[in-house]
Amino acid sequence: MNHSNAKPRPKTGLQAKILILVGLTTTWILLSSALFFSFQSKRIVSTQLKRSSRLVTRAFSVSVLNAMIKDANDFEQVEDVLGHYTLEFMETNPQVVSISISDAYGQVIAGRGLGFGSNPEHRKTIPEQVKDITSFIRKTADGSYIATTLLPIQTGQKYWGQVATSIRVDQEQAELERLFWFLIGLTAIVTVLVLAILAWFIGRIMRSLNVLKNEMEAFDPENNILLSPIDSDDEIGILFHGFNNLKTRLAQSRMDYEKAQRQLFHAEKLASIGRFASGMAHEINNPLNGIQSCLYAIKKDPEDHHQTIEYLGFAAEGLKQIETIVRKLLGFARKQAPMKGPVDLKKELETVFSLLEYKLEKEHIEYEIISDIDQPRIKGDAQLIQELFMNLALNSFDAITEQAAASGSEYAGKLEVFITRKAPHLVVTFKDNGPGVPADQIEKIFDPFFSTKEQGKGTGLGLSVAIGIAQSHNGSIEIERNAPGGAIFHVFLGEE
Repeated sequence: MNHSNAKPRPKTGLQAKILILVGLTTTWILLSSALFFSFQSKRIVSTQLKRSSRLVTRAFSVSVLNAMIKDANDFEQVEDVLGHYTLEFMETNPQVVSISISDAYGQVIAGRGLGFGSNPEHRKTIPEQVKDITSFIRKTADGSYIATTLLPIQTGQKYWGQVATSIRVDQEQAELERLFWFLIGLTAIVTVLVLAILAWFIGRIMRSLNVLKNEMEAFDPENNILLSPIDSDDEIGILFHGFNNLKTRLAQSRMDYEKAQRQLFHAEKLASIGRFASGMAHEINNPLNGIQSCLYAIKKDPEDHHQTIEYLGFAAEGLKQIETIVRKLLGFARKQAPMKGPVDLKKELETVFSLLEYKLEKEHIEYEIISDIDQPRIKGDAQLIQELFMNLALNSFDAITEQAAASGSEYAGKLEVFITRKAPHLVVTFKDNGPGVPADQIEKIFDPFFSTKEQGKGTGLGLSVAIGIAQSHNGSIEIERNAPGGAIFHVFLGEE
């Protein structure tokens, strides 16, 4: 499945996550508390209502029992008496909405209110015989609530019947419902208030953290501008203060590192100068010998003006040649602050190989510069680029001379340098036909002071300095593994 056109999933911010978590937790706690309190209140009120209903029923059952015992054999008189008691009791206790009296056989013999005794449905809801007092609250068809109590009437083992009384509890139930919805509303209000306060507080924290995050993302070690301190003594203020200290220390560390790197580059440059100084001495010695010969001839025959002028011209030409050699050497050895500008890589390579020309000719090493680009330019420091190329060229030179010593006179050393483009870099490849780099040394070859040469023949800094220069020009150096017939180094340099 192709996901290239899929839209990225929106990220949930820390503020939203905290609000959701705290909001859900607060709502759950408050709602659970409200429901628990509501149900507890309902249970307590229901218990009180049932108790009141039982008290009413017990009070009425005394008169019923007396009437039943007194007129046990005259049921018609009992019904009249119980009917009179029922009417009188309901008038005295207006909260009672119905009374039903049944005999030992479950037949209703007296009753008032809500159709007791005549409603078949009511006969189904009240057991014909109960063994113990029973109370319950139910909702009627018209939506009202009543509390009903069933009380068995008995003396000893004799069961006389039962009394069922119902009292209206609409007001109490309405109060319970109002309490329930009040608690639900209070939960919602408190939740909203908690979330609003939390949103304000977290928003204040997040604004400070966003400032810090943006500063971290835009952090530039070369720009040591500190954050404006915030008016806070809490952890956020401490974090801002710590970040400012970190920026200061990083800036100082970068300055120390750049200073040490410049010193290291210059030390390696001086070491490189020492390595081809003998060649330079030979190149200077040749024109000096010519100048000495010219001066000797002039001194021997000073009257020959034509010869004097000719030999002075030869001497001037020799001095100019020496000046050119010394200027190249001083230009390479000069220690100056890095200055970035347009750098022609091919031109810098030609300058480096002109400095190494004597050593290459002496060891019979052929070299060739091949460029696929008309003007291979980058933005960088020409002096550092020269030093980078010099270190890699000397590394190849040492490898080739080592291979020549091991192979004999038939061996012909060769160094090729290719300039290609691999966006966004220009790539300078050094390829020699030396012994190559052993596989177990590839991972360590760029480490400072690592060298495979005999003691006294290398500093171990050449390739380390070279990769440092490449990295300072938005690039790197890679060595090709398992390269056939020698070593291949690819130098990547960011284009201008």
